[in-house]
Parts: sequence; C-alpha cells; structure tokens
Amino acid sequence: MESKRRTKSPISYRVKSFLPKQSETEGLLSQFLFFLLPVKERQQNRLS
Repeated sequence: MESKRRTKSPISYRVKSFLPKQSETEGLLSQFLFFLLPVKERQQNRLS
C-alpha cells in the first residue's frame, strides 16, 4: 500500500504541472484555431 501511494502522488503532481492554467489553455486554443483557420480557407480555395 505504501509503495502505491508513493508512486501515485508524483503522477498526480506531474499531471497537475502538465495541465496549464485556464488562461494558458485559452491562449493555446486561440493560437491553434488561428493556425487552423487559414488552412481551412486554403482547402476551400483549392476546391473552388
């Protein structure tokens, strides 16, 4: 039981540190969408 608890806490800590803050996720999402939008437009232009 003790070893399980020891291995569990670093993982949860790693996940918490890996998950960015709310503002950071919004910034990443906006960058991702900003990058995707021109690609979609390019695909539409190629089709038309």
